Amino acid sequence: MCCYIKKIRKKIGKDPLFSPGASIIVYEKNKYLLQLRKDFNIWGLHGGSMELGETGQEVAIRELKEETGLDTLKIHIFKTYSGKEFKIIYPNGDIVYPIVMAFIVTKTQGQITKLNKEVLELKWFHEKDLPIENMMTIDKIFLKDFLKDKNKILNN
Repeated sequence: MCCYIKKIRKKIGKDPLFSPGASIIVYEKNKYLLQLRKDFNIWGLHGGSMELGETGQEVAIRELKEETGLDTLKIHIFKTYSGKEFKIIYPNGDIVYPIVMAFIVTKTQGQITKLNKEVLELKWFHEKDLPIENMMTIDKIFLKDFLKDKNKILNN
């Protein structure tokens, strides 16, 4: 979380807020790159909140670089997720209703480097080993939607 959301939080405290952002599935060589999140201590997708003036794709590319050190070479918009079922209450009590633009990244460049203090670990998973049931609701739904239509999505 950077500047814009922090500024809003100072003004509204723990009250609920909308948080537009991006979420990214990194899928390369039949594996998925996940992060172990520090805030909830669970595996999740990459992503984060939009800063003023950014496009959804710019958020996705920036967040992936910040969280993994990887540069994005091939990215596709997938879907948008929002609604009450995605409400997040963070361990510090902040309440967020995310509006998430979901992206699929199928080609990256660079070395994986944990650059972000919000990430405890980065790990590649084979599909059969994905810890889907122990992920946040929005990540779980996004990943299941992708897996259901993966071949159709990747062949477009």
